[in-house]
Amino acid sequence: MSAKQETNMERLNRHRADLARCYATREKLNERIARLEERVNQEENQEYLQIVHSANISLDDLRLMMQGRTLPAVPKKMKEANDNEKEQEQTNLE
Repeated sequence: MSAKQETNMERLNRHRADLARCYATREKLNERIARLEERVNQEENQEYLQIVHSANISLDDLRLMMQGRTLPAVPKKMKEANDNEKEQEQTNLE
């Protein structure tokens, strides 16, 4: 037995309905993508602010770091932290 023959108009209506569902799905996905992009952007900004505050570096220095350039001078707090870490490592080895 063969399946019921579908008329051209029925097939067209079925395809239109399928297209409408796909457009609705795409719209929901685009909204979700926009929300996620915004959330990621906010979280990245928060991370950058934490780095700036914890390392005591300027926003310009951070921008240079993010672009892969070297900093003109190592900030004092970062240098002190590195020196303290080296001293602790030497103490632990002894």
